[in-house]
Amino acid sequence: MAIQLNNRILNYSFEQGLTNWVAVNTVVSSISKSGFQSAQLLAGLPNASLQQAVVTAPGEGLYVSVSLDYPFAGTSPVVVVTVNFFSSSAIYLGNGFTLVVPPGFFTNSQWQMFEGVTTPAPAGTASAQISISMAPQPSTTSILVDDVILMSAVDLTPSVTGPTGATGAAGAAGQTGPTGRTGATGVTGVTGVTGPTGATGTAGTAGQTGPTGRTGATGVTGITGASGATGVTGTAGVTGATGGTGATGATGATGATGVTGTSGVTGATGATGETGATGATGATGDISAIEIVSTANRYFHFPPADLNLSSSVTIPAGEFSDDNGNSVTEFAGLGTNSFNNLFINGLVQPGNLYSISPGMLFFPAQSGSIFAGTPIIIETVQFNLQLQGG
Repeated sequence: MAIQLNNRILNYSFEQGLTNWVAVNTVVSSISKSGFQSAQLLAGLPNASLQQAVVTAPGEGLYVSVSLDYPFAGTSPVVVVTVNFFSSSAIYLGNGFTLVVPPGFFTNSQWQMFEGVTTPAPAGTASAQISISMAPQPSTTSILVDDVILMSAVDLTPSVTGPTGATGAAGAAGQTGPTGRTGATGVTGVTGVTGPTGATGTAGTAGQTGPTGRTGATGVTGITGASGATGVTGTAGVTGATGGTGATGATGATGATGVTGTSGVTGATGATGETGATGATGATGDISAIEIVSTANRYFHFPPADLNLSSSVTIPAGEFSDDNGNSVTEFAGLGTNSFNNLFINGLVQPGNLYSISPGMLFFPAQSGSIFAGTPIIIETVQFNLQLQGG
């Protein structure tokens, strides 16, 4: 395909390897949609993903396009594509786009393009980060990624065509070339002789239709036989006498309660010592070597039965699996300097419809149901400060 010149993604088709990308458990592949290379998210490894951030203005909507292929045996994995907005201080402002490709979507080796448009960037937005990640599951393998596009949705609006200019004067007609020679006509073959048509025979006279015979009389219905007499019911046997209930044994005497000991006297509180002098303020540290590192965790659950939300519903953390397909005992990455998202069938959910603690996902009573097999995905992202080279 022809990539738009105003695509903000650098090295969008991985012709420079993984340059400009934050890649986790990802390698370069020679199987590509365009150019000579693509990126391969590896199966069986945690957090296999690609991320890149681009400059974005508040109120701006972005066009998103990602091409995926699955030229491998087995069931294709779950692939999640998101676009999140951040401030100039790397503060998470919200999600603008989420796409979930369900397991087993690919049935043959053929590149598929997935596209959409984000919601407008919220106030204070300085950048948008696209993330392409794979959720490992049993019997799944790698996925290929190529031709990633993130551009302003305004650039897709057709431009207005100006008025058509006046038609210029017609140029002089060129000289007519000489007519080529007509080829010789081939000889027509001889037509065969038509044979004589035979004489039509004389039609015979149609015979008369005979009269319809009379319908015979219906026979008499026979008499219904008499029903046999019902047999006599036998006499019921006598019910045996109920045995007597045994006497209840006597309850033993309750032992006497021991005497409570006397409480000791509480000692006097010691005097508070004087506050020490305040130490001198230290020199301001150099923050140029500090970088913000994000750690993402994803947890997956496919309910075996419908969940009726008309009353509150609790799903323990132990019913979820992580990016490696392993069961977990609690959700990591919660607390300060972090945020979390809940996706149901690929759609991000408002924060007032659920709550997440380390041990469970809780839905308060509300309208609606979650049908069996619908993917429920929890994503937690925690931010930490790290010194470069430290």
